[in-house]
Amino acid sequence: MKLKKILSALPVCALAMSFLLGASTASAATVIFGDPTAPNKATAISGLVVDGSEYFVSFIVSSFANEIYGPFAGDFPIFNTAIGAENAVFAVNAALQGAGATAIGEDGLPGVDAQGYNIGYESFILPIGDVESIFVWRGANESGSEWTPGIEFNELSYNLDERAWADFTFVTPVQVNTWGVVKSFYR
Repeated sequence: MKLKKILSALPVCALAMSFLLGASTASAATVIFGDPTAPNKATAISGLVVDGSEYFVSFIVSSFANEIYGPFAGDFPIFNTAIGAENAVFAVNAALQGAGATAIGEDGLPGVDAQGYNIGYESFILPIGDVESIFVWRGANESGSEWTPGIEFNELSYNLDERAWADFTFVTPVQVNTWGVVKSFYR
């Protein structure tokens, strides 16, 4: 009898522990399709949650790193580590995939799109030739059907490589009331 009670409580305890250990649920992000000429081209994402904070993400198709992060050495106030940028790529990819987006683009630029984007997280000087450079995580839909992360250490020239970018604007931190979730299991 005791064993049956313990076994029946295991799924509840496992779910409660996942919340306590920081497992996250999918965010209620809204992918915005702002180009009527390309119905599968995402131009922004509203309400994207990454690492406990909510962001508005706009896509910029053809720009240099200095136009996103400022003059070299840049300012990376949102994602300044490889892990943070990687988590952001996974969140953006999940939102784009879930909404059926096959490309990204800028609002107000019909006919201009990209199948990939970059999120910068650190600048550096390339020792050979003293080239101002940036590390980025990349998300891409090269197959036309699935958004996948790129390789962590993509290196781009800071002011010479014109690329597509996911530009994040901080909205608000997300508050997770873990104790309330756990407490509700025992009612």
